[in-house]
Amino acid sequence: MQITGASLYAQGVTPPSTANPGTGEPIGRLAEAVATPEELADPPLGKIRKLDLDSVDRARKGLAEVLASVPVGPDGQSSPWFARLKAIKTQLDRAAASQEQTDLFASVPLLAEIFRPQDVPAFVNGAFGHLANLSVCFRETAAFHVKQRDANVADTTLAALVFRVGHGYTSEPDWEDRPPPIDAAGVMILDAPAVVAQLRAGPWEEAHMFLGGVDDAKSCFARYAPGGDGLVVLKTKYTQNRAMIDAQFVELKNWVAQQEAAALAYRKLAKATALPEASVDGAGKTLPKEFSAYLKDENSGHDRIIDGLSPDSASLDAQWRTVLGQGSVCETLWHVAGIAKNAEPSELDFITYTSVRMLVREYPSVIDQAQSVVAAPWKTLSESPNPIFRLLAISEMDRVIKNRTAAVALLGARVGESDPVILKALIEKLLQTGGPEAKAALGEIVKNAHTRGDDEIESLAKEAIRKSP
Repeated sequence: MQITGASLYAQGVTPPSTANPGTGEPIGRLAEAVATPEELADPPLGKIRKLDLDSVDRARKGLAEVLASVPVGPDGQSSPWFARLKAIKTQLDRAAASQEQTDLFASVPLLAEIFRPQDVPAFVNGAFGHLANLSVCFRETAAFHVKQRDANVADTTLAALVFRVGHGYTSEPDWEDRPPPIDAAGVMILDAPAVVAQLRAGPWEEAHMFLGGVDDAKSCFARYAPGGDGLVVLKTKYTQNRAMIDAQFVELKNWVAQQEAAALAYRKLAKATALPEASVDGAGKTLPKEFSAYLKDENSGHDRIIDGLSPDSASLDAQWRTVLGQGSVCETLWHVAGIAKNAEPSELDFITYTSVRMLVREYPSVIDQAQSVVAAPWKTLSESPNPIFRLLAISEMDRVIKNRTAAVALLGARVGESDPVILKALIEKLLQTGGPEAKAALGEIVKNAHTRGDDEIESLAKEAIRKSP
């Protein structure tokens, strides 16, 4: 696994693979420069323009070559990343066959899984350039769709535009010679309350990227004011709803500022409650020994940690707790997932562990109704380099991830754990989840424990297999 171009795309940087060899120009832009009038003609209602269909064809053919080169094995064709790329290929094939704009938009949730900053297998690198070359195609198709629908789009289409146009993997060099036909501000005009709600249900960093560093509503929507170069239908809609749209922009900007301040407060508090270097496993494989003592009496442990903070740190704690207590369940989980990506264990993580456990147990109906939202941050927690957050994800898996197949997949990915506390929680949840996949995962735990000479875990895993239906 390695850091790849995904993080670059998310920041608006185009890796070399998206450029035409020998010129450095994005391939999609070069194609447009030499296009025929027929290819540039406006498409029929609901259809993809011919030039943009050519971009889809190039992307799917390039992706087919990548898929054909992937070797068999757990890190290749058996990898979930291979399945994701195949799903994208299938959806692009569908869009090419139907030529429907909505079929192209339907690829966005699949593309989002690939392009969000994360570690991916090396073979996924080969797909980035081919898929990023859909950048111009997608924005052009979105603009045609908005014009043809008189700025009234379906909820699923709006959700796709928020990611793909607002803060997805569109690269700025694609639009150096002219403004994009539609941008994040234009998407917000379509349905500002829905856009804000969608962004607040995800990582605050993505909402920050959507805003693009703009400080005020006037600057954000300048293209859609009289005399601006934005789409006419969006200029009309903005004029009709300006007060409401501007207010939604302010709400989103204030929320992002609050979340960013809380993240900074957490980092400062984590530093103030840093564990002794001898207690921290640099590889993130084992829980700090202080955590076991904390679990024996979480209430007194919490009081001890808070009492040990300086007055300044206590104010930071209040700031963090305000967000933890007042945000929605989904907002809180995304916030904690952001912390879990790179945080080394600190005593503050002990408190967060307890708080999130209480949160998911206190609001089961909210969790049940938000499965499509909570799944992503919970996966991030389960893969955290911080063992405290991995234990949290495993121990509360059944309360958060209701789809058994998805839960077993996340649990099964943790069979390489070596900390006995984490492994005991993992064995318990695999037994509770049941099924052949869970039993296979227990078998892997047995093998690993036997190799390490861990008789206790080996015995517990064997007993779980015996009890499995």
